[in-house]
Amino acid sequence: MKGHGGWVTCMEVGEIVEGDQTREFLISGSRDKSLMVWDNQTMTLKHTFVGHTAQVNSLSMVPKTNFLASGGKDGNVIIWDLVNGKFLAKQEVDCPVNVVLFAPKKYWLIVGTEQGIKILDLPSKEFIADIKATPLDASREKSTAPIGCTSLAWNKSGNVLFAGFTDNYIRVYKIVVSA
Repeated sequence: MKGHGGWVTCMEVGEIVEGDQTREFLISGSRDKSLMVWDNQTMTLKHTFVGHTAQVNSLSMVPKTNFLASGGKDGNVIIWDLVNGKFLAKQEVDCPVNVVLFAPKKYWLIVGTEQGIKILDLPSKEFIADIKATPLDASREKSTAPIGCTSLAWNKSGNVLFAGFTDNYIRVYKIVVSA
């Protein structure tokens, strides 16, 4: 499947419900600043999304929906509608985005950046938390350079967030949601 004009930097596989049919798709992001949606049955290109001004670093899809988030080196997070091939929303983050991940229990998008983690509340389109990693190694305590988040994953129950950082540590965050 050829289509991108630059390195493929990220991929996500998901199912999209269209009417009474469920189809599996591959979504790819690239250094060419685009995202491409591929039909897994026919191996054909269904949509091309253009909206980033630098390479796309990460993709995250909400299971059993048509929503996809992309994060890029341009410091933007973009939400897309995969079924209709449309742009839905864009949020500036103020620094390059390394990784995006939808929260399984809330309408949040977790955004890993070169400066830490931000939590985007999707209904309000506002950032509700800005988490800066504190140095865990005595040799870094005097450094003023930010510790970037490079990787994110949820546990199966969706209440623990694992975050990988540029200081070689994985930090664990328990998510407590009040009623």
